[in-house]
Amino acid sequence: MRGTVADSATTTLPANRRAKQKHLFIRIACFALCLPGGAALLAKCYEVLPLRTTVLEICLPSTILLLTMAVVFRKRLPDVAADIGIGAVAGLMGTVAYDLVRVPAVLAGYRVFGTISVFGLWVLDAGHSTRFTEIAGWSVNYYNGITFGIMYALLMRRRHWMWGVVWALLLETIGVVTPFGRIFNIWGNWPVLMIAYVGHLFYGYPLGRAVQRWQDTRTALAEMPRVVRALLAALALVVLLHPLLTPSAIDADHRARDGAFRVEGIRLNPEWLRIQQGESIQIENPEKSMVNIVVKDRTEPISIAAGGSERTSFPAAGIFQVYVQTPKRTHSSFVVVEPVKQSGRI
Repeated sequence: MRGTVADSATTTLPANRRAKQKHLFIRIACFALCLPGGAALLAKCYEVLPLRTTVLEICLPSTILLLTMAVVFRKRLPDVAADIGIGAVAGLMGTVAYDLVRVPAVLAGYRVFGTISVFGLWVLDAGHSTRFTEIAGWSVNYYNGITFGIMYALLMRRRHWMWGVVWALLLETIGVVTPFGRIFNIWGNWPVLMIAYVGHLFYGYPLGRAVQRWQDTRTALAEMPRVVRALLAALALVVLLHPLLTPSAIDADHRARDGAFRVEGIRLNPEWLRIQQGESIQIENPEKSMVNIVVKDRTEPISIAAGGSERTSFPAAGIFQVYVQTPKRTHSSFVVVEPVKQSGRI
């Protein structure tokens, strides 16, 4: 009898170990499928691959595979599937909190959402911003927030919420110390650094809480009525896609074109232009009075007569602020001069 018990225990122990190793391998595989989102931005900042290429050829297939695995795991490995679902929802919640907490900085004059506009230009490989590039940029923003949440949930189930904050701050630190931080003028810019890190605190806390209270979060998601889920999904789509049907955005896009700013009151249309190093842009003034255009870091503004136009070039790479000079605060536009790896400011 003792021999039978011993043999049974000996057989069961390796089986349990193999099961745990298999689960860990699957979690690491799912974790790896979430990596392309953040890696795609770094690849662009290091000028390894265009963002459009990585999104279409790496991120999209990885996401489809991850979703397929989540569906398959619902019955075979329900805990792993739950981790993916909880991480996705918590990552989305954290990203919404991250964006909302930065709104006061926008009202104070900081263009903290400028990075999102550039993401859209890169994804669509566009020469100027439109409502479509904005939607693409915001999609990248939320895609990364969701996948970062899944990565955390896969490996940190029921850990204290503070680890979620540490994870969020680590993500921001990676952005700061890589070329991303220089391109978008984060490195050494203390107000922007503070805004960025405070925003990531608000990302990490809801993520950490949701994953710490794993069972409660799983139960709440499972018991959420389908009608509520559908309404929340519809609301998210409306918020994301509403620029497509906004008359003012449609009209502005019709007037915008590559390589040219158009003075419209105290603003420039479009908000973003994208050119290659050494190329020039044209600034047109269809208004009835002369305007002065300021290119940040240049000593003299560009004076353009009513109905006239001027050309200006950007010999250095980077991101340059351009705006109509007025006594009051104005709304800036920007020129992205590729390859941005060489220098940057926003």
